[in-house]
Amino acid sequence: MEARRRSLIITLDFFKFLTIFKISWVHLKLSQQKGADVRALKASWTQQIFQLMKVEVKASGQIFDFESVQKLKRMQTPSESIILVGNHTSYLDIPLVMNTEPSCCFVSKQEVKYWPVIGKGAVKCETIFVQRESYKSRKNVRGQIIEALKNENKKLVIFPSGTTTLGPSAKWKKGAFEIAHQGKIKVQLFRVKYSPERPVAYIDNDFFPTHVMDLFKEPSIQAQIEFGESFYVQDVMQDLARSKAWCETPFSV
Repeated sequence: MEARRRSLIITLDFFKFLTIFKISWVHLKLSQQKGADVRALKASWTQQIFQLMKVEVKASGQIFDFESVQKLKRMQTPSESIILVGNHTSYLDIPLVMNTEPSCCFVSKQEVKYWPVIGKGAVKCETIFVQRESYKSRKNVRGQIIEALKNENKKLVIFPSGTTTLGPSAKWKKGAFEIAHQGKIKVQLFRVKYSPERPVAYIDNDFFPTHVMDLFKEPSIQAQIEFGESFYVQDVMQDLARSKAWCETPFSV
């Protein structure tokens, strides 16, 4: 009887796992309709995914708070774009940020644009695509991102740790802060926290399908995202250090 119960639970979790892809496919098809409100669909997608996974979201702080229009006009090359940087714990960080701010986007290599399903979804999510060969030159990649930010006024999410970690990361990459400084683009801090913490964290040798199905076993997941200050980068390394310290400071869910 116990073995049958476990088998049933595994089967149900597997169907929930497949439902994630069904939800994603339905929203992608809806986004291709004429006049579709893509940002509303992004919000709907994250809400349905979190409902399926029993994720309760709590957001605090204010996003994208420019001091004044006058200050922007005084700058040589003002931009209404913003770069959001924060700690990175799980793949849930992406829909969590998107749930709070549906207009945000991410960076991807150019090849992803042509992948089946995923590529179309990335395009609809306003992803900034960069040429793969340009990765050999940080200058070229940054130039592409700055151009996209300035021309399209995007809210770009970057995880400076470059990988998911549980607790403070070893170091943050400075690229996001150099882009912000060079392009006179504002930086917005955020930090995320989950409870339970380790089951949600996607680290070490975690395997995506089994990790997701294990999360379905959790009675509930509390996810908190807090937005901190927004600022123009004055000193790349100093601003990086204090941003990392704030984003990785523990806070209660």
